[in-house]
Amino acid sequence: MKFFTQTFHEDDIKIAIDTLTETYSLANAQIEAAAPKKPLKDSVSQYIATYYQFFTTNNTGLPATPPPLSSEEAALSQFLSNGVLRAHVVKAECCLLIAMMQLSQESIVGYLKCGLNLRRAYNSYSLVWQEYKKMGQAFNDHMDRDTISGIQFGYVFTKCPGCLDLMAACSSLIFVIVLEFNQFGRNTHSYGFVDSIGSVHLLLSTLPAKILKIVAAFGWKADKHLGFALLKLCLEGRRIRSPLASLMLLAYYTILTSFAPQVLAKEYTQPAIETLLDAQRNYPNSAFFLYFAGRTSRLARNISLSTQSYLYATEISRGEWAEVEVRHMCDYEIGFNHAMNLDWESASRVFESLFYEKYWSPAFCKYVHGACLEILGHRTEAILAFAQVPQLVVKKFGGRMIYIEQYVLRKVEFFQSSGYQDMDFSVPALELLTIWNCYEFMEREHLEKCLECVESALEKIAEREKLEYEIRIRELAPTTPPPNYFDQRGTLLLVKSAIQNALHRYLDSIVNLNWILDHKDLIKQDKWVVPFTYWEAGVTTWGLGEKAKSRKFWETALLCSKYEFEYRLAVRLNLGIMRCEEMGILKTEEKRSSKGPSTGGRKRMSVVTSTSSSSANRVSSIDA
Repeated sequence: MKFFTQTFHEDDIKIAIDTLTETYSLANAQIEAAAPKKPLKDSVSQYIATYYQFFTTNNTGLPATPPPLSSEEAALSQFLSNGVLRAHVVKAECCLLIAMMQLSQESIVGYLKCGLNLRRAYNSYSLVWQEYKKMGQAFNDHMDRDTISGIQFGYVFTKCPGCLDLMAACSSLIFVIVLEFNQFGRNTHSYGFVDSIGSVHLLLSTLPAKILKIVAAFGWKADKHLGFALLKLCLEGRRIRSPLASLMLLAYYTILTSFAPQVLAKEYTQPAIETLLDAQRNYPNSAFFLYFAGRTSRLARNISLSTQSYLYATEISRGEWAEVEVRHMCDYEIGFNHAMNLDWESASRVFESLFYEKYWSPAFCKYVHGACLEILGHRTEAILAFAQVPQLVVKKFGGRMIYIEQYVLRKVEFFQSSGYQDMDFSVPALELLTIWNCYEFMEREHLEKCLECVESALEKIAEREKLEYEIRIRELAPTTPPPNYFDQRGTLLLVKSAIQNALHRYLDSIVNLNWILDHKDLIKQDKWVVPFTYWEAGVTTWGLGEKAKSRKFWETALLCSKYEFEYRLAVRLNLGIMRCEEMGILKTEEKRSSKGPSTGGRKRMSVVTSTSSSSANRVSSIDA
């Protein structure tokens, strides 16, 4: 199963899902072979009980928890064997891994399949959980402890906010991690199931809002705090999945926080450092924890230490079976670190190397390479790099391009439409830093330089507009069309606002954000700019202490659809809204305007006619 950790290619994912499906079938066959045939009345009663459990919820977020049996009942009861319980955990973990891969496709069908596989996983975890609770204090006599750890880990994914987003952000890493620990954990299982219940909790809760409404029909809700509690319980148990619990906590604290550092960094930076220190005491030479050391250092705005951690992780992994995967992930992060330090030459070399090694999306790597050359002033080399992008874009997952390749293809086609003559009006490298929300991790002096670069591009747009308007002053009905730089100006003003917010100049960003929102209907190409503007507007009001307004802006952004990076921004918006809810900032209902008296269910109002007599008014109704 190792091969499925290496790429996001459709063929590899298909092979991985087929392999996991076969493993699922083998585990299911073992369960069926060990299960005696039940009388019809027992099967019917179990079906009714399962149906009731399916449509009822409890306040704990855990599966139905039967009371432990008395000593007399336990002596007479025959619990499921450890082998059968282990097979259920294997079934659940197969469903969990398949759900992660379906999630990485970022499609509606993928989300639905992900939710259904999480439900399958939850069913198996629930069965093991209920057996465990019925055993009471004698559970050690019937199952090994690593199975319990697995339930703790898996349950987190279905019930805690943020984990689906986390899986999308680092699913390649998690695949490597899961298989790495499973390789030496085949013979031990009992903390496994508590560990896994926690994972399922986390995964479910982070499905996109529209899909989550469908999944809510399954009868259970997300519970972030329960997920954290189960993960920490699994971590403290120091069993086979304890390292995985540490990794999941670190991933939540660092990767998800990097989506919305403006609202989460203060809360999660310190827990991330504490979790990392604990992990490095127990696993000092782990490439995985060194990777998260790099993410944690970036969160603390120590980019140089972050780069050193990634380099050390690469060195540690040399000669190991996951050497290539770890090196690619670390190089990718190092490339962004160079960009955040404005070391564009180094960033260009890193992404060019990733392009030649065909990491993730060669089209994206080549585009970033060109963007770095462009900001360095190497226009000719940048154009040559951009010109290669359309040939590198491939359709996958049922003939659909991934969102990042949709973006780079559209940008290159936009540059080509003017023969690359309007490149001065765009700063593609800073645009990428805006989309990836990188400014929060950058030094103040670097932010000031970025601001100067944006101002220069805005001035060039103003100069071009002035020239084109002068033509319209001198000539009647000129062949030159009126200036139309709304897309370029809108993008630059968004970048400028993001930088100003990172500098805490919230009042300065208001005028730029208002311009974008006032002209949002005129921004035709870069449709992602408007929803990202709502995010930055929320950040501005958050910094000004108007947090209720922030929630309103973020909820407005969720109404936008069919733009690039919709999923990435949805992650960010959901994290911001969840933070509002934790702080007691609830959604405000819009006041409805008065509609007058009710029609009483009729399609038209009753007509009241007056008479001159002293009798009561006569009412006649005209119904449709």
